[in-house]
Amino acid sequence: MRYSPESQRLPPAARPAGSPGVVSRRNAGFFAAGGRLRNAVFLLGVMAINYTWSRPSPVDGIFLCALVLTVFSEQRLNIRNLIFFLLVGTWLFSVFVSSVSLIDNPLVVFQFIALTSVVLIGITSSLVSNGWGRADLERFVKVYVFANVVAATVGVYGFVSQNPSLTWAGRPTGFLDDPDMFGVFLIPGILGSLYMIAQKRSKMPRPNKLRNSMAGFRTTNSRRTLAANTPSTLATL
Repeated sequence: MRYSPESQRLPPAARPAGSPGVVSRRNAGFFAAGGRLRNAVFLLGVMAINYTWSRPSPVDGIFLCALVLTVFSEQRLNIRNLIFFLLVGTWLFSVFVSSVSLIDNPLVVFQFIALTSVVLIGITSSLVSNGWGRADLERFVKVYVFANVVAATVGVYGFVSQNPSLTWAGRPTGFLDDPDMFGVFLIPGILGSLYMIAQKRSKMPRPNKLRNSMAGFRTTNSRRTLAANTPSTLATL
């Protein structure tokens, strides 16, 4: 039998568990799982916007958890994120500098904490949504519209029954602090419903959800949202 070097060649050894390629794949899987968990926590925070009666509100803690999970996610940044962070950071710093002389007033301290929480929610939303594709965006729109339907249903009930816990000066608040906040919360849901109707991607009757949100929106009688009332009413028709 003729000798062949190929027949004597040993099979290639498997890569050891600590090799750079295996570690890289493990890290990628870890960060991908962290990103999915952060998205889930973020969407839970969107649902929790419905309730702001307690201090601190659950939504603050949930969005803070989503922000912390950024450390365990494969985060992408672009120039728009950096410009946004610079603008909101400068604004928050200017608020702090202008209020430092009144820091002894508990109301001033509370307002500064509230503004800081709002800025952190904005930063979290910017970071989480930066790597989203179309499917992620539409999932967010569906969750936001569902949260709007819940808020609008509670608000309309409070308006019709004039429940003092769900209204302020006869205007519905739902589980939010005031009618203006309630009205502003409904506007993106109305736009999201219009988007999903235009895409025709939902098996659910989106026009019914749009009418529900519009009914809650009209009962607010908010001067701050009056400019959006006429075009949104025409869109409903």
